[in-house]
Amino acid sequence: MSILDELNAEPLATAIASFRAVRNDAAITALYNEGRTRLETTKIGNLAVLRTLGVAAGNALLDAIYNNTDFRYVKAGLERGDLDVSHELVRATLDGLATAQVITQEQADAVKNLALVPDPVSVSDISNALNGAAQ
Repeated sequence: MSILDELNAEPLATAIASFRAVRNDAAITALYNEGRTRLETTKIGNLAVLRTLGVAAGNALLDAIYNNTDFRYVKAGLERGDLDVSHELVRATLDGLATAQVITQEQADAVKNLALVPDPVSVSDISNALNGAAQ
């Protein structure tokens, strides 16, 4: 979806309508960028799990991984600190562990969110999109 398509989609279109009427592109950009993120390769290890979830929930997750032979190759990645939580399979596995009630969905999301980074667009990008729509 293009920037212009996103600007024209609800609920953003309504939120920016007054700014768009006066071409306050900086305000439009600020609203457009709220919560805008992307996945970035993020490698974690045992300590990152413990820091993110706390000792009790972190240990519960690590125990579930270390005591299940299905995760035998995950263990090495955690020990080396190179388990990539941006990878689709890792993210789906964390959701599965939440479904199995090893951890909560909130805790699974906290670990997955380690791989989310801001993904802002510039005022220039917004202006260019709006200028293209005006032509």
